[in-house]
Amino acid sequence: PVVWLPSDNQPCPGQCLDLTYFGFIDESLESSCVCDYAKLHASHDKLDDAYRFGIATIIGVWGMFLSALFLLVNFACQFSHTKREKEYIRRLTFKQFVGV
Repeated sequence: PVVWLPSDNQPCPGQCLDLTYFGFIDESLESSCVCDYAKLHASHDKLDDAYRFGIATIIGVWGMFLSALFLLVNFACQFSHTKREKEYIRRLTFKQFVGV
């Protein structure tokens, strides 16, 4: 195993995992460089699981996007249909009152 100490602002060695590149991980400088092989192997297994489930997640998000798009188009069509019916009823009632 590689021993790395965060002294003199030395970068993380190439065979280690440097977590400072990921802005969403809030780690101190001492624990941001992972050099333990067992930890690297465990993180690789978790990354494989996340990648495998990520594809299904992207497909699910795409399906929800298409469903939302379909609902928006449906609501727009219903609105225009209702507006057209309102105009038709207004013209129909206006003609009835004019003819009286």
